[in-house]
Amino acid sequence: MYSYREPLQKMGTKGSPVSIGSNYIPICCKNDAVFQYHVTFNPNVESLGMRFGMMKEHRPTTGEVVAFDGSILYLPKRLEEVVHLKAERKTDNQEIDIKIQLTKILPPSSDLCIPFYNVVLRRFVLSMYNNKDSQDDTGQMCL
Repeated sequence: MYSYREPLQKMGTKGSPVSIGSNYIPICCKNDAVFQYHVTFNPNVESLGMRFGMMKEHRPTTGEVVAFDGSILYLPKRLEEVVHLKAERKTDNQEIDIKIQLTKILPPSSDLCIPFYNVVLRRFVLSMYNNKDSQDDTGQMCL
């Protein structure tokens, strides 16, 4: 069963109060953890676009649900402690060794999971329009 947590209340000590509004959507996470990995490229690949492209080629290993910023990778599944992959740099046909190393196992409620959830939710909202089965019987979005 999923637990409900009250939103965190924060208040500053300076400035003037401002009224704002937001949409709140309860989200339940079926995973026990989010796994954070450090990714290195050898020889080094400076271009973020190339890094993203090389990682995309390895979706059979990482899965479709990933958040990657060029060096940190978040996945909802656990890989081996260290995974070695190969890719080819398109500009000079140089073989690149990609090393994916587990660095942290994060609870789903960790603030460090926010980049991962941003990617997942963006994809989820886009697919929601095409699939009405994306909500459970309580009306919550289930990832």
